[in-house]
Amino acid sequence: MNTISEKQKFEISEAIRDYMDQKNVSQNALSKSAGVSSAYITYILKGEWNSFPNSGGKAVAIKDATFNKLALAVGYEIQQSYWQHFDTENYKAIRLACMEAREYREPRGIDGYTGAGKTYSLESYVRKNPNETYYIKVTDDMSVKDVIEELGRKVGVSVGGSRYKLRREICRKVMNMDKPLIIIDEAENLRDGSWGALKAIYDDLEHRAGIVLAGMNIQQDITRKAGRMKKHFPQIERRFEGTWTFMNDMTLEDVSMVCRGLGITVNSVKNWLFKNTRNFGSLSRVVKGALKYSKETGEPMDGHLLNSLYPQYIR
Repeated sequence: MNTISEKQKFEISEAIRDYMDQKNVSQNALSKSAGVSSAYITYILKGEWNSFPNSGGKAVAIKDATFNKLALAVGYEIQQSYWQHFDTENYKAIRLACMEAREYREPRGIDGYTGAGKTYSLESYVRKNPNETYYIKVTDDMSVKDVIEELGRKVGVSVGGSRYKLRREICRKVMNMDKPLIIIDEAENLRDGSWGALKAIYDDLEHRAGIVLAGMNIQQDITRKAGRMKKHFPQIERRFEGTWTFMNDMTLEDVSMVCRGLGITVNSVKNWLFKNTRNFGSLSRVVKGALKYSKETGEPMDGHLLNSLYPQYIR
């Protein structure tokens, strides 16, 4: 279990940057002290460690051994990880939706069940693409003004004044950017009045910014309320029509990919996980817990261990 997760790789890249800045160490000097190519450091600092061009011109991932050497050189302690990033079909679909929304300055909708990886995938996109990306997560206790103020804080405008003035300030700032992207996650928690504010923001920023709306059953909810001619919803339905990406159920190939990546080779474990974990959230919880328990106790990672640790998951 020496695999370094994507999150840890991002943290190592930040540690490298901080080390060079604070110690006034050049990239070449760090390259020599760590015993790694300076080109590797360049790609790690850019966040492009999965697309390093090898001698044949093919894009490959920089090996964990390189990250280990750099972490040691800059004093970053790598904690034991029992999970890592996986390019699931849902992750790739969400990344594509964000890329398209930004590139074409259009709306995109993302709809899926809880545990499908929506928030993880969106936050991963934001970490890798922080420039002109404004992400908010809506909670069920947020009023209309709370939502607008949260977006204002992310965009970097003063949050004082009326909702109208704040919305106009947000839009004025965003429309002067190059390719901005606004992401509203857990949109199922938006109060009905917030949809009017969202419609107004969309209208002000049409063809000027990408807007991603993500949540659980929100497409169906919008359609239902539009059919009842509830205020704002027919317009919202039309603006997001044809833009929706729907999350897929977790597949056996998804589980197999996770097992391969984490070094789990026992087929009975793979089959147990596919049969008994309902989504990526529960898959992650079970795998991390079982691997940690197996490492600490020496018990083998097998179906018997999973049955004893997680009887509540057995179907």
